[in-house]
Amino acid sequence: MGGDLEHKLEAIRGAGFGSVELWASDLLKHPGGAHAAAQAVKDSGLKVGSFQMLRDFDSGPREARAQKIEVAKNLMQIMQSVDARLLRVSATTSPFSTDNIDQAAEDLATLATLAIPLGMKIGFEALPNAMWIRDYAQAWEVVQRANCPNLGVVVNAFHVFVRKSPLDALRQIPVEKIALVPLADFVMDFEHPAEVLQHQRVFPGEGSQRFGELLKLLEGQGYRGDYAFEVLNDGYGNAKPSFVAERGRTSVDWLNAQTTA
Repeated sequence: MGGDLEHKLEAIRGAGFGSVELWASDLLKHPGGAHAAAQAVKDSGLKVGSFQMLRDFDSGPREARAQKIEVAKNLMQIMQSVDARLLRVSATTSPFSTDNIDQAAEDLATLATLAIPLGMKIGFEALPNAMWIRDYAQAWEVVQRANCPNLGVVVNAFHVFVRKSPLDALRQIPVEKIALVPLADFVMDFEHPAEVLQHQRVFPGEGSQRFGELLKLLEGQGYRGDYAFEVLNDGYGNAKPSFVAERGRTSVDWLNAQTTA
């Protein structure tokens, strides 16, 4: 959504939402500085449900590891300023990474250990365009091997639908190890899939995907954690915050209807 941070937060709150997902840039690029941005978040009354995004942390060259750890520490410091408790970490897309699931697990265990004293959790997320870990079942295997109490898997509905991933593997993931479920819809343009991924997502109910089966499965398994809208859309980015937030509220109502149908 367009506008400054304060107007975005006001619109989100006004549409009836209780939490928000932030990027580091939301704070660091605020014209009043990061401290003013953090204060705006606190004044909004919204909880920061999750924080984006640590990229290319796993499976990279060993000589770059110390630098990656410093980046992670800096992100966690920013998270503390808004009392954010979940850091999303995406599977590496780096061509310099290694196809080694044990190394990925070791890297994530290191990250999760850094987060424990801060009371934070890590959510690891597969990406359709990742080098090695492209669906949630693979991400879950890494999380299992890392074996850290504050490390879970992010089950991104958009990625599940794009890859046409089977849902059966969700039954193998304990619900307490699902860190977050981001939601977005789409009408796939198979000639330009990257364009859809980054610029043409829409709210659930505005596209062609069927969310009922996924949500019923999750809730049937006992999932009571957070959902988040992750709607990357250039049109929404230029729209008034209130317009986008109300579309989000309409989508919530649509999703609720899918789970009771």
